[in-house]
Amino acid sequence: MDSKKKQYQPGGPLKSSASVSKSGRNDNWIFFTAVLVSTIFWVLIKLSDTYTVPYSLRVNYKSIPKEKRLTFIADSFVNVNVTARGFEIIELNLFQNMDILDINLNNFSLMKKEGHEYFVYTDELTGKLASVIGIPKKNVHFSKNTLSFTLTDLSEKKLPVTNLVRFEFSEQFDLYEKPILTPEEITVFGPADVLDTLKQVFTLKQIVSNIDADRLVRVQLKNPLPDLLKFEPEEVNFQLRVEKFTTSNIEIPINISGIRQTIKLFPKTVEVHFKVAQKDYNNVRASQFEVVPDIQNIDISKAVRLRLKLSKQPDFVRNTSLNPADVEFLIIK
Repeated sequence: MDSKKKQYQPGGPLKSSASVSKSGRNDNWIFFTAVLVSTIFWVLIKLSDTYTVPYSLRVNYKSIPKEKRLTFIADSFVNVNVTARGFEIIELNLFQNMDILDINLNNFSLMKKEGHEYFVYTDELTGKLASVIGIPKKNVHFSKNTLSFTLTDLSEKKLPVTNLVRFEFSEQFDLYEKPILTPEEITVFGPADVLDTLKQVFTLKQIVSNIDADRLVRVQLKNPLPDLLKFEPEEVNFQLRVEKFTTSNIEIPINISGIRQTIKLFPKTVEVHFKVAQKDYNNVRASQFEVVPDIQNIDISKAVRLRLKLSKQPDFVRNTSLNPADVEFLIIK
């Protein structure tokens, strides 16, 4: 008989600690998954329910008629109740600013009370707000039937526009003709005593660079008193006609027919240097220029040299200069 007795192990062989740990994790995962699914279903059910949410909105009026000024808002805040599903409420809070109620007066019927008092019906606002949310109009309720405010009449004055924009061109390019400003004058609305002090309006200071082709440039006007003044329009256009230019020169005789004395010049001709658009280069003729001595306030009998001036040139040349700028002469008796 074997002296060693086998020990009895109830329940069969022992499980390893790794197997126990893995089984525990699986149980936890199943539990948390069940909780998560339950929570999602609960949230979806709740979001499908209908809720009534109150909002207090600050009223902000936009697009005030140009001939009027908003001077007082009687109803600066308005309460509104929105009845909608939870999904719609969340979307509304995420994508709409529910602190401010913007009222574009261009889109509403502007009603007048007495004097300068006006109002709009909130019934129009109800429909627009409901359409934004995507709910029936009956589910939006404003605390007031009307919203009141005061608009005072403004005087008006036509003023010319002064340009402060600097145009810079690419190498060899330049304006072919004067920029066309549209409009050349604007209407300014404001208190009469303020308008009386204004003589002109200015564009904003800015630089438009690297211009090498025709261009339409839109520029804002500078409003020195935006709280008091309104501009109509608020910007102007510059139509720029641009060409490529080249430099050239032409030699012409000096015209002395305007001098009563008989004189002889040294030299008798002068070079006219100028800048011309390439498309006009072949149109340049010597007969289009005239250079004469500048004898204004000069006593020729006491002068040593005569300064020259360009008395005639074609419209399509610019940046002209003379070489030489003055000449010697002799009076022949």
